[in-house]
Amino acid sequence: MNDFFLDIIHLFSATDCDCYLQAPDLDNNLIQDFLDDCTIPYFVKIRLSAENALRFTDLELNHRVSQWIQSMEIRKDAKLLFEGYDSVEYGLFSKEVAIPDWFRGKHKENFGTSPNW
Repeated sequence: MNDFFLDIIHLFSATDCDCYLQAPDLDNNLIQDFLDDCTIPYFVKIRLSAENALRFTDLELNHRVSQWIQSMEIRKDAKLLFEGYDSVEYGLFSKEVAIPDWFRGKHKENFGTSPNW
């Protein structure tokens, strides 16, 4: 199980964000029923709601879906807030995101803050 991935999903699930995933092997029935329309080539889009965060948790626990993800972007109103890489084992936050102390302590080796966005 990828705790970093799940903590990112839950961190942003209360902020009405969109999650864009680049993962060729996610074109399957596991996530098809909660995809939204996406205009970005090679990405699928999922609205990060509390309900979808719970669905992601179930999928990660039972199917380890993060292993199929090449990259992940979390955006609010088209503004990039987080970008994850390599099965979402690592990532960068926007310099405008307030990262909670619990997250910093738990995942300090897994993330950085972008100086540019």
